[in-house]
Amino acid sequence: MPSVITHLACAQRYLSHNPRRDLKKFILGTVFPDIRYLANLERHLTHRKFGANLNLSRLDSFKAGWKLHIYVDEKWKKIVKADPLYEK
Repeated sequence: MPSVITHLACAQRYLSHNPRRDLKKFILGTVFPDIRYLANLERHLTHRKFGANLNLSRLDSFKAGWKLHIYVDEKWKKIVKADPLYEK
């Protein structure tokens, strides 16, 4: 999965086009799902499904950041699995 830095870079890019978001809450939501590594939780507990699109307009800043995290994970997985070097 993408690193925290990747998630933060994507969050920064999103926020540069959507400055009305609460910066702290959005960033917290963006990195929240990977707290599972520190808390030793199973992935499904922090990586819930939000739907396939990236429409964040109706979500509060924290949930919007969380949804962006899931979206980046899914896109990353598709790109990596399409590479012939990926071990299946």
